[in-house]
Amino acid sequence: MQKFLPLLETAPLLAGLGTEQLEALPRALDARVQVFARGEIVLHVGDAVRALGIVLSGRLEISQEDYHGNAVLLAGLSAGELFAESFACTGRHSTVQVRAAEKAQVLWLSFARLRAPSPGFALLCAHVSANLTEMLARKNIFLTGRIAHISKRTLREKVLSYLFEVSAQTGSRSFTIPFDRRQLAEYLAADRSALSAVLGRLRGEGVLTFRKNHFTLYDAREL
Repeated sequence: MQKFLPLLETAPLLAGLGTEQLEALPRALDARVQVFARGEIVLHVGDAVRALGIVLSGRLEISQEDYHGNAVLLAGLSAGELFAESFACTGRHSTVQVRAAEKAQVLWLSFARLRAPSPGFALLCAHVSANLTEMLARKNIFLTGRIAHISKRTLREKVLSYLFEVSAQTGSRSFTIPFDRRQLAEYLAADRSALSAVLGRLRGEGVLTFRKNHFTLYDAREL
């Protein structure tokens, strides 16, 4: 735990906790570290989830299969980010798969301990619970945004909806998205080749330019 303290101090779920409180996590929340090799499944569909996960290193991908067995990427997670919290809070089994996109380390925190703190850890747990409530609210906003994107009528509209949102969030017409082409296609529930074709047409029309995952959007009023 000691070597991860700098990261944990910046992790949203643990924001505001002091060094002494972070060092007490193993006793307060039964914290344990688990290592996953690249490609290894961190969480299977149907797993009972009893702990919150924080990525300590590496990168995880959350996906869900449709009726035909096609994987749809829901999110990518990097160091400091939280996952599995909704299932842990509700007691429901996982409906998604979490996979290590590269070698990763995960910190698990017991939700039962968070809900019913051991003697001496009530304040620590109350602080973490407050952070968790805020994070769940933010995630709800994120999911609402994704629904707005994929509900657009055409793939062109989905792409522009997503890119415009990122541009607005960054406050810049030039920005970097957290997805490569495959991941972006899965995020938008689209075929990768169809996505590439749409991006090519948009670039040809002067609507945008891009290099890998860096994009520049041009104001439609200037075209």
